[in-house]
Amino acid sequence: MEPEDAAAASSSTALAEEKPPFVRLSKAEKRLAKAERQQQQRTAWRQRQREAHRQQVAQREADRAAALESMAEADREMFALAELEERQRKYNEMCAQNARVTAALQDGLRVAVDLYYGSQMNDREQRSLSAQLARCCGINRRSQAPVSLHLASLARCPASCLPPNQEHLSWKVHLIEEDLETRCVGVAGLWLG
Repeated sequence: MEPEDAAAASSSTALAEEKPPFVRLSKAEKRLAKAERQQQQRTAWRQRQREAHRQQVAQREADRAAALESMAEADREMFALAELEERQRKYNEMCAQNARVTAALQDGLRVAVDLYYGSQMNDREQRSLSAQLARCCGINRRSQAPVSLHLASLARCPASCLPPNQEHLSWKVHLIEEDLETRCVGVAGLWLG
């Protein structure tokens, strides 16, 4: 045997020894492995998004500093005054929106979300319901004509149907523990379906 063949044979046996043996996975194990990969991909994506956002913020700050540096003193004062007015305008808009949501909560159009059937849903449907509730409350919070949201049948609803970390407790909604049917007996215009 030539020295080159011996070296190639020893390197191929070394590679064969380093390679882990093939292990057949069950469907459940494959599903778990896929879920882990997807979670890692989501985490990596979020990190990339955060880093891109940090870079954008840093770039905006650098552009602002460069623009201020190139301005005359009077222009800088005008620019600072315009920024202050813009911040005050946004703050006033936010206060007005919060007032609209609070007023709607007291005497606005009532919309009840019955969570009675949450316990009959599978895990995926429950997570979807949780995301839908969060989306509804967020849209209502930003709406020009918010409604009075009522989350009913919370006693029968599993925790996985509600947002994690009990976020729903801080929402501007009415939380009703009992069933909607018993709570709203005799209410005109109630549709249960």
